[in-house]
Amino acid sequence: MNFYARKVIKNLEPSSARDLIPLLVDLGYPHQEANNLKQRIQSFLSCSHSWLYGYFDNGELIGFGSLSFIPLIHEDSFLARISALAVKKSSQGQGIGKLLIHHLENVCREKGCVRIELTSGAHREASAHQFYLKIGYEKSGSTRFVKSLVDL
Repeated sequence: MNFYARKVIKNLEPSSARDLIPLLVDLGYPHQEANNLKQRIQSFLSCSHSWLYGYFDNGELIGFGSLSFIPLIHEDSFLARISALAVKKSSQGQGIGKLLIHHLENVCREKGCVRIELTSGAHREASAHQFYLKIGYEKSGSTRFVKSLVDL
């Protein structure tokens, strides 16, 4: 029995695509293909203000979070945005999401961000929304407007 289980948060690379698929499916993105995801990860990480982190337990990817910085025109700083965060359903409630969020927040602090935001689908009201409120996030008073630029 291994009493020294290795639990670590580290950078994800395009080679992590296959392991990331089940987490994206859990988030509500069911149509994932490893080669396409690998290319999207490469593209995401090619931006100088984008990071992708994974939580590993004995080498198994259990959760992940993606983080991007947006330069602000009205301040000498960045707005941080968590565009995705997921933990395997079987591992939820064990503090992994909280560890990932704290890691992302620490990256933001180190780089001088003044604010962090995230969005979460309305269908996640009973689970994810309650989690975010519990760890100190507030519902914003602003309204988000979205427009598809692709004809369906």
